[in-house]
Amino acid sequence: MFCRDLAEKYPAVYVTSGPLYLPSPSLDDGGKKFVKYQVIGAGKVAVPTHLYKVILAETDDSSDPASQPPPSLGVFVVPNKPLGDEELTSFQTTLTELETLCGISFHSKLDRSNVSDLCKTDKCKLMTTLELKQFVYSLRLGRAKSEEQIGEILDEAKKEGLERDSVIAQSAAQQGNKLNTSATNGS
Repeated sequence: MFCRDLAEKYPAVYVTSGPLYLPSPSLDDGGKKFVKYQVIGAGKVAVPTHLYKVILAETDDSSDPASQPPPSLGVFVVPNKPLGDEELTSFQTTLTELETLCGISFHSKLDRSNVSDLCKTDKCKLMTTLELKQFVYSLRLGRAKSEEQIGEILDEAKKEGLERDSVIAQSAAQQGNKLNTSATNGS
């Protein structure tokens, strides 16, 4: 969602993301580091321990490069687990550090001495857990095809303790009105 918001604010946003399999110290083996990860499914697909994201946002789309402000860069390495309401800035790292971790060179033609910190220019604010739930339920409600489906989605929200959430209630009411209007116009 953060990257989608950036795409609305900046003329060009380049996002590169991928998996990382990072070692962690072993308490049993004198602090030596080992890469340990889960595998899932019949094909034993490796589940990454971390995910990385490199975001380069161009701040101006003018044709004269000399007049352009520097692009903004954000580089993040995030553990592959639920984060709760942690700040994105706590996972920020440098491009050089990420390149060392994964062995990939990013934006090789970028003048790294002339970039600004994305988190200083754009705050790097993530949705809270509640905001994310509201967003997901609102999307689902907006796709509901019947009053029955709306009721089922609201029942799921209630089970998550969101029975009195005004954002979800408003989305349900809007979709209900939309369905009623379509039914009235269609008959």
